[in-house]
Amino acid sequence: MEFLAIVCGLILLYRPQFFAILQKDRWFESWQIKIAGTISLTDSPVIGTTLVLVLPVLGVYWLLAFFEDALFGLPYFLINLCVLLYAFGRGDSREQVDELVNDLNRDDLQAAFHDLAVLTVDVSEGQAVDVATFTEELKARLAYSYFERYFAVLFWFVVAGAPLALLYRLSVLYTQNKVASKDTAEVSQRWLWFMEWLPLRIVGLTLAFVGHFDSCVQRWWELLWSVQSSQRTLLALVNGALDGSVEQQTAAPAQVVRTVEQLFFNAVVCWLVVIALGVVIF
Repeated sequence: MEFLAIVCGLILLYRPQFFAILQKDRWFESWQIKIAGTISLTDSPVIGTTLVLVLPVLGVYWLLAFFEDALFGLPYFLINLCVLLYAFGRGDSREQVDELVNDLNRDDLQAAFHDLAVLTVDVSEGQAVDVATFTEELKARLAYSYFERYFAVLFWFVVAGAPLALLYRLSVLYTQNKVASKDTAEVSQRWLWFMEWLPLRIVGLTLAFVGHFDSCVQRWWELLWSVQSSQRTLLALVNGALDGSVEQQTAAPAQVVRTVEQLFFNAVVCWLVVIALGVVIF
């Protein structure tokens, strides 16, 4: 049932106007404000963060448990599918990447910097001062965008079901929400890093199989216990996977974008094959 939900969810990603209806986040901001009005998030950031994130997840868990055996499992499937679509990243990544490539082909770096802000969860402008630095930042943000929007969500959905996929998306939203205090923001950032640690390592191994194996695996071992940010770790893994396929210093930024895009598309296909084999075998 979960594999069918994954397949349907990935197919519906090509119809962003459909699942965009589900991705309304105002309720979560209102929920956070309500919790903040009940418990001082400044005095108890851990307790406040836990309540904000866990209670909606428990609600989905109880809803799935209630409908698990109802009507031949159809409500259970639809709830899983809707939660998965909600948990996927925001916006149409294909349209955003195409717009970025068009701006790069026109050598409009100012517009490209703005496009970078759309590709990152903190919605911050790029900080690069030259083409080489810009290319590295481009790879870092684009790679993390694919990871945050799809791979981390799929990992938790497969491993622990829709509730954990929802927990990951709410954790991302929580780090973006300006309602959070400084202490709460630090707690949410650490929690998000923790949730990304394992799926990031699994993605790194996947990139090794669909890219340059030796170079990527070597960097994977070096970064296995790294505590640096997910984006920096993923950039190193991507550079390892692209070793030999792209001239890192001389490739045009637009070419780099398409190469990273193809790398992660191959990784998605690899995951689907592995998940399908797991369903058949187990």
